Amino acid sequence: MPRRSLTPKRIVVALRSHSEADIAVNAATILAQALRAELCGLFVEQESVLQSSGLPFAQVVGMRRGAQVSRENMLAAFEQDALACRRLLSSRAERARVAWRFDRVRGESYEIFFNEPKERAAEREDILLLQESYGGGSVREIIAHARGAAERFGGMILLGPWRRRHAGPVVAVIENIGTEGGMDAGDADERILDLAIRIAHEQGSRLLVFVVGETHAEAEEALRQAQARLPGGESLEGYAFLSDAVGEVCHGLAVSEPSFVLLDVEGVLFRDDARAERLLRSARSPVALLKSRD
Repeated sequence: MPRRSLTPKRIVVALRSHSEADIAVNAATILAQALRAELCGLFVEQESVLQSSGLPFAQVVGMRRGAQVSRENMLAAFEQDALACRRLLSSRAERARVAWRFDRVRGESYEIFFNEPKERAAEREDILLLQESYGGGSVREIIAHARGAAERFGGMILLGPWRRRHAGPVVAVIENIGTEGGMDAGDADERILDLAIRIAHEQGSRLLVFVVGETHAEAEEALRQAQARLPGGESLEGYAFLSDAVGEVCHGLAVSEPSFVLLDVEGVLFRDDARAERLLRSARSPVALLKSRD
């Protein structure tokens, strides 16, 4: 069964603080290694933080007692954080034997990635990785940006405020199996499964395939196709979810405790905000949102 190529130019990971960079750099390195892509770290000096540092009531947790918050102190903190992030990125990339680069930019993460094409920090074939908290109503804004990324880039990885799971399985959620031609029809299923296989291989993890279909026969056929795509000697665990199964899929994610989840950003399970939010919170791990190739 022929495979379509999945070769993004770069995995671009936005970094804002060394204290929270470890999980993001780890996930980005795994993707770069699996896809033989360049690992690109982009340290974002947040303009809003810099502006706030000049306000009379500004305070920074962790500074020595008596230290004043100022624009100069904040710039010095950016410099220190950027150097630490660069060391972390270079160490992980060299250990994984992937090409890497590191840049710095001032602004806000979303504006840097989603402004005019000639000024954007990422290109059409890149996969972006953003680390954002899922607290309060901000998750809906994150979901909206993820859908926007589907129109501009090769994919998007979202990281919530979760601890890294070293031993969890890789979960591929497949749901567009009703299209003519099955998984060879050129939809997102093929990209999701191909990348999931590569990540599981690089991590030495189990591969779980969640198939969402209308009938048992349809789901079983998709699982047979998925198994046929695996390299010789490798296997997967397949689970079928029928009809409107977002609740069951979320339960499966919570029980399996995955290290990585991959799904279709344009699919039924991510189509409305409420479902998308449930999936992100249930995964508690990096979530790769991919789309069909143009």
